[in-house]
Amino acid sequence: MNKTLRTPAHRKLVQELRTARREAGLSQQQVAELLGVPQSYVAKIELGERRIDVIEFLKLVAAMDASWFEILRRVDSADQP
Repeated sequence: MNKTLRTPAHRKLVQELRTARREAGLSQQQVAELLGVPQSYVAKIELGERRIDVIEFLKLVAAMDASWFEILRRVDSADQP
């Protein structure tokens, strides 16, 4: 399996996470505080510099009160030929 960092699907995931944060009316700092992490953690995710695992993804989405299902659905549909 090839690396996924910076692939079209990864870029779409990053875009969807950024959109979810903005729709929630939260800054990167506010999300970081909710997660108990530095603001740079959120910034690196949104810049596509940091990969997140499933548990981190679920915590991030919950902090933004977003739907993990909808985010993944949009990422999956963007990755289809």
